[in-house]
Amino acid sequence: MTLKCNIGRKLIVVLLMFLHASLSLSEVTVFTNSVLTTEDGNDEQLLFCGYEISPLIEGAVISVDWKNGVHLLARKTVGGPSAGHMTTNYRKYNIVNDATLQIINIRPTDTGTYTCLVVVSTPAGASFTDTATTQLTVVDDITDSGNANPNGENTNSTRSVADAGGTAAHVRVRTMSKIFILGCLLLRSIMF
Repeated sequence: MTLKCNIGRKLIVVLLMFLHASLSLSEVTVFTNSVLTTEDGNDEQLLFCGYEISPLIEGAVISVDWKNGVHLLARKTVGGPSAGHMTTNYRKYNIVNDATLQIINIRPTDTGTYTCLVVVSTPAGASFTDTATTQLTVVDDITDSGNANPNGENTNSTRSVADAGGTAAHVRVRTMSKIFILGCLLLRSIMF
């Protein structure tokens, strides 16, 4: 009986260490639309970016960067003493609603891969980052891109297609759920 209890305790410690390591991998999770198509000449296009932060992080300063390739388009501080401060190198770009990029006066040259980078810095000096990308395509006429309704009318000037696997946040939540279930099954087998 003592041998079984010692093995059970060791397995519980190993499981808790594994769960802690798994949880620390997702201190911040960033998610965006993976693909967007919009029409040339639109007044604006919003590239959604959202993020989730571990509830264990308190008092963090959150910085959101949007890049196109290596070019920094805009940066916004969301938390901390500089909350709301935004810098941009171009008048064409703004960050709205904490992390969403607004592109003004859409042109074909706006086609490209845009990256949302979120950096979470804790008061203790730790830093956590995650990124997600959006592929933006600007077309002359959205109806030529297969987005017309059966009557031939253009019903939506912008379309969004989420990737088949879901956003990064949903994938991590599913992974964490599987780890939790595995841990519960392991504990159940040890206890009974």
